[in-house]
Amino acid sequence: MSGLRPGLGPWIGTAVLFLTACAPFRPAPPAAPQMSEESGSALRCVDQWALQGRMAFRSPEQSGSARLSWQQREERYRLSVDGPLGVGGMRIEGDDAQVQVESRGERRVYSSAPEAVLAAALGYELPVRALRYWVLGLSDPQGGRAVWGVAPGAAVPSLQQAGWTVRYEAREARVAEVPLPTRLTLDRGDLSLRLLVEHWDVDPARLCPAPLP
Repeated sequence: MSGLRPGLGPWIGTAVLFLTACAPFRPAPPAAPQMSEESGSALRCVDQWALQGRMAFRSPEQSGSARLSWQQREERYRLSVDGPLGVGGMRIEGDDAQVQVESRGERRVYSSAPEAVLAAALGYELPVRALRYWVLGLSDPQGGRAVWGVAPGAAVPSLQQAGWTVRYEAREARVAEVPLPTRLTLDRGDLSLRLLVEHWDVDPARLCPAPLP
């Protein structure tokens, strides 16, 4: 097992090249849904899920997009980030203790925090630990103070936590009768991340039981 710096440099250039070569997707803005912490309470018990979709990022230095596949199994995650037409690719797997990154046939394991590893490997910050909750429309229970409201100028529900603003632009998927986010934007300073979820895989049996009347 190695630390964050040794051997990581070549990976940064590879990841940045395939991401900057991709044009960011621009989905049409849908009607604003209603959303609050309470509306997602049934999802609090969901600790296993999977999604497939597209991710775009923009910073003052660069921008790009890629396809994203994410599997979450309790504390462990597995992400696949791929450029269009098979150009570039990265597999990321880990938990709070270590991160394993595979790219161009090479695999390395790091003991640093996942956010630090992903920032170096991808070239921008991806708050994977908190995002596992945010993508479900929940606040991170370990992320500090969470403020729900309406995003200024956008009229869509928003969550502010850990220095990020998460805007929920659509909830067009459902598990049982519970809606799931399908379009969301994350902003922190000059960095903006957009996520379009094309397919959700959530077992309805993992939803929290409905409260008794």
